Amino acid sequence: MANTFFRGGGKRTTHHTFSEWRIKEMPTSTQTVTTPTITSQQPGAVVTVKSKSLEYLNKLLEIRQKYSKRIEEISGDQYLSETGKQHNYEQIAAKAVAELSGYATVLTNEINKVLDRIDKEEDDEQAYKQSNLEYAALLAHVIQVLPTAISGGDLTAVKQRLAHFKNDPFAISAIKSMVNTINVEKLKKMGVKGIELGLGSIIPEDTRGVRQERLLQLVRTLETYTENLGKTLSIPGGRFATDIDGQIKSTIQYVETCNDECTDYQTPGVITSESQKKRANLVGAEK
Repeated sequence: MANTFFRGGGKRTTHHTFSEWRIKEMPTSTQTVTTPTITSQQPGAVVTVKSKSLEYLNKLLEIRQKYSKRIEEISGDQYLSETGKQHNYEQIAAKAVAELSGYATVLTNEINKVLDRIDKEEDDEQAYKQSNLEYAALLAHVIQVLPTAISGGDLTAVKQRLAHFKNDPFAISAIKSMVNTINVEKLKKMGVKGIELGLGSIIPEDTRGVRQERLLQLVRTLETYTENLGKTLSIPGGRFATDIDGQIKSTIQYVETCNDECTDYQTPGVITSESQKKRANLVGAEK
């Protein structure tokens, strides 16, 4: 029984577009489905991917438990043939999936909003860097003095300076090219502090797409649970009847530790605009 609500693409293949990641709604039943009323939040509460994910997971758990009881009743009905029981199982599974789909629609909309916003932040940051002459001049100067800075100082300080060029593929490529011309063995003999970590440790990171991927990891988990909803109800006692309730509860605990957009599981409840922070730091460095 096909009942996947979410549609996300695979891993990103470029740094410039994440359109293949857009989540698309997928009809899962011919039954009429209405968008649910928000009941799990206080009036005026902000709707977030986190809040809607928790609402979705709790509803999934409630639906599974409710219809599983009905499945048990049918399974123990001695007046129903096996064919009749299977027919009832499939009807219940379809009803359960249809009941959940409205919650999936709300969550899908919130996920797409976050993906769109993050994509725009990253695109705006790239456009800013590519069009800013002071930034280009700063990069050229850093590349020019990089060999001297590395041989005459502390690699930790150099790394901090180069961090201004994080998530800029052109700058990262230029820095790598320069670093590759430097004699590491000579630096070791000179006793440059931090050289034991290697020059690769000072290369700026490129984390574009990381937040999107973290969010989509959650999407793939929800897809699995949703698919198994219909399978466990239509094939009671079959190979899909694992401890899904326990897994869902664990996922609820996991989501409770994430930020509002479910892209960071280290800073609960906090949305940070990393691109804005980096841009502010960059402007300060240029001055």
